Amino acid sequence: MGDFATGLTRMSHGTGNRWHYTKHVPWYGAALLALPRSFLIKTADKNTANVLRLIIYHVFSKVEILERLRVELAKAAAESPAGSDGNLALRTLEQLPYLTAVLMEGQRLSPAIGGRSQRIAPDRELVYDDKWRIPTGTPVGMTVLMMHLDERLYPDPQWFNPERWVDPESQKKAEKMFAPFSRGSRICLGMHLAWAEMCLVVSTLVRRFDFDFTGVPADHFEWESDQFTIGTKGKSELSTLVTFYET
Repeated sequence: MGDFATGLTRMSHGTGNRWHYTKHVPWYGAALLALPRSFLIKTADKNTANVLRLIIYHVFSKVEILERLRVELAKAAAESPAGSDGNLALRTLEQLPYLTAVLMEGQRLSPAIGGRSQRIAPDRELVYDDKWRIPTGTPVGMTVLMMHLDERLYPDPQWFNPERWVDPESQKKAEKMFAPFSRGSRICLGMHLAWAEMCLVVSTLVRRFDFDFTGVPADHFEWESDQFTIGTKGKSELSTLVTFYET
């Protein structure tokens, strides 16, 4: 676990735009180190698979997104040579703005959990809709996906649109109500592992393969039920034709 601790320390000092969520949480690294290895390996396997499934579908179903992502990855590969396995380094991938935008849009539509999370304002009264007053310390349920699909926050919310996260001002506004891994002291311990997995998997598949999702409707990925994770209309089934990508 020494290598893991070293890597965690280095990464928490600054690559990518996800690390600012936990770099000021003093117990974060210690908590990760205290967890059994089997727990770390198992954690969030289904959650991450769900969001990867959604991202891959939308990326390969929208030519403009796919081409823009491939151009960005090709440029990164030219400037930062890939490793012996042919993959770009995670540190490089975390700096790519359009890849980041694609992953964030995927997480908006498929956050880690589908159920309500408890929130408490310990030191102030809350006011909802200018008329409902919630006393200090009262537990309040919040469903992240419902917030992520609020058209007042995200226009045309069911549309997979990475552009929401490209413009710095738009991203700043959108991030205020963006919590795919929760927030604060209850933030997901596996968020950085999940982010690393998404960076590596999406970039590798986009650079090496083509996916044909003909006949698979977009509503296949819409939220249907709370199974702790997001239960979608299409369940876990997804048919596709996969071929090698030739540059």
